[in-house]
Amino acid sequence: MIYAAVAALATLASADLHREPALGCGWRKASGLSAEASQSVSFTLSVKESNLGELKTFVKDVSNPRSPNYARYMTTKEVLAFTAPRQEDLDAVVEWVSRQAECSYTISNGRNVRVTCPVDAAENLLATRFHELTHKRRSDRLVRAGSYYLPSDVESAVAAVFGLHGLPLPPRDDEPNPTAPADVTPAVLASTYKISGVKVSRGDTNRLSVAEFQGQYEKDSDLAQFFKQYVPDAQAGDEKISKFVGDKDQQQAGVEASLDIQYIMGVAPGVKAEFWLYANQDFCADLENYTSTILSDEQPSLVHSVSYGWQGNLTQVQCTDDKVKVVDANFVKIGATGVTIVFASGDSGSGYSNRPTCDPSTEKQDTAYQGTVLRTEPAPEATECCEIAGEEGYSYTWTPASGPAPSGATCQPGDIGTEGTAYEGEAYRTLMVPATEPQICCEITQQESTSGYTSFSFIPVSSTQANCTIWKSTSGSKSVKGAYSGKAAGRQEGNCSFFKEVTGTSSQKGSISGGQQSGNVVLWPSWPASSPWVTAVGATRFVGQQVGNEEMASDQFGSGGGFSKMFSQSPDAEWQTEAVKKYTDNPPQDPTYPPAGSFPTTGRATPDVSALGEGYQVVTNGKVGAVGGTSASAPAFAGMVALLNEARIQAGKKSLGFLNPFLYQNADAFTDVTKGTNAIGRGTGPIKYGFNCTAGWDPATGLGTPIFSKLLEAALKAN
Repeated sequence: MIYAAVAALATLASADLHREPALGCGWRKASGLSAEASQSVSFTLSVKESNLGELKTFVKDVSNPRSPNYARYMTTKEVLAFTAPRQEDLDAVVEWVSRQAECSYTISNGRNVRVTCPVDAAENLLATRFHELTHKRRSDRLVRAGSYYLPSDVESAVAAVFGLHGLPLPPRDDEPNPTAPADVTPAVLASTYKISGVKVSRGDTNRLSVAEFQGQYEKDSDLAQFFKQYVPDAQAGDEKISKFVGDKDQQQAGVEASLDIQYIMGVAPGVKAEFWLYANQDFCADLENYTSTILSDEQPSLVHSVSYGWQGNLTQVQCTDDKVKVVDANFVKIGATGVTIVFASGDSGSGYSNRPTCDPSTEKQDTAYQGTVLRTEPAPEATECCEIAGEEGYSYTWTPASGPAPSGATCQPGDIGTEGTAYEGEAYRTLMVPATEPQICCEITQQESTSGYTSFSFIPVSSTQANCTIWKSTSGSKSVKGAYSGKAAGRQEGNCSFFKEVTGTSSQKGSISGGQQSGNVVLWPSWPASSPWVTAVGATRFVGQQVGNEEMASDQFGSGGGFSKMFSQSPDAEWQTEAVKKYTDNPPQDPTYPPAGSFPTTGRATPDVSALGEGYQVVTNGKVGAVGGTSASAPAFAGMVALLNEARIQAGKKSLGFLNPFLYQNADAFTDVTKGTNAIGRGTGPIKYGFNCTAGWDPATGLGTPIFSKLLEAALKAN
């Protein structure tokens, strides 16, 4: 089948390659596309913005209670106008998409170009091939692109592309339950943290919300039962969600979603609650969509709670640095409007594991392991072996393909076929590529080699465009000026052997082995909790599992915390520098304290605060069960913030907005937690390295747990 020759890469005579990322976390390519998946695909091009540095300065000023400009926020409309992209950048993206007639697009917030195309049109537009991904522990199938190209003018205009590459968060492992936790209910939270003194007006100005990802839904009947059983003094209607945003709720009770909505509402009954849902199974793309949707509302919810994040290398879920920067910029813009974003700090403690980092510098080059082999399977590169080995906990050896390399063009400069020749015959597919980039045609054909088609012709049709045809069969050739034709060398796949036990090594040229973390200790705080523009909440439990006792760091799982390598305290998180320096200058004398150099002491440090995180009584499908995690403490704390906003609004003041400067300036409004550690994983028990609780701020419980009466007093004193 020959697809319509459209101007996929028409505006410039060069293009930039976005390589298909390695798969890990249990995902595998399926052969072909199902009938349903082959209908259409959608993706978003986020255009570069202006004045983000100046906006950060603004947010820090209006969020500082000591500033005369405190709480003098911008409107959403003003924020979007201040950060608007250059018109020529937006025009370049729109013009390129518009040249593919079968594709449609919308522009949101004046910068996000959201594109929907039939699969074949998208393949032409992006010079790529789409495929489905399957997972051994999941039923869903994801449609993703292979390597794709953007014209250079589009590339220079775009900050990031969402939806072409991207994975959901891996399934969670259940945490061990060595002791039965104390039952935590809204009443227990109210008595523990002295939550009182605010009479809710039940108006429309002060609203709160939770955001759910990964296909998590709630059930209205469970929420009604929860209120009847645990919030008996609530008024009629307090148990109802006021608004659903995003994807359609399915009324199927998920434990995470049920926990989040029941406790953010149960702590602040009467404050109108919204349920935001994004079920696209692409974590970074969903975060971009979620945060952009907040920015599309002139009167958004004033407090948002999110119980999702990843304590690991973000490349494992294909969240690249450019995507992280776009999401982080949205957090800045949200903060400028007076909205608070609360994130759970993670349930994997310090984020240490002995899984491989998949950094070539830590792998054993020209080395093959010996020992008990579990299985051997094909893999194009060692990185894929490493990702799988890390997920499954095995060591690996990747061995390059043996035998002579496949014949044909390598697609390297000087080896892209015969110049001046165009094949004739039966075409498999034709698409447009830049007129000065014949190697792109060769590379696309190389990607298609697994389909059995390796012959190609590159034929210029204008000064900027060329047809790239991949042939089912060729019957001859003709001379065409500027053309190239040839056979692309097929991809050689090596083999990956996974070892249950390694008994020795041998020298083997080209082989790569790994599976045990080597070199420096690597720790992973959770992102997005580690963004400087959100509030990260850790978790505690009662000592002795008795309600009313003092609190310690949770130990059913590790309260996530540590120091970010992506974000620094200076200049964006200087509000925490003094508190954090007291900790790093006087670290606990404990063998689990990570070695020097394993974390940046001046990195953005998390968590900021903590709250009880074990034993929450949650109604799921009509049954009550105990649920724990920082995904419990985060919505509980967010509910308290909503009550503080309620008091401020009734006093004629603005919302608290970006919260962290206020929190660190009122550290005495928190009970310091000095017992426990986060040298604990999720589902793994104790881990080798982590951070102990100590006097003052620490990376397990932050500033400590809230004293609501003191927070309320401080909130009402601030301008």
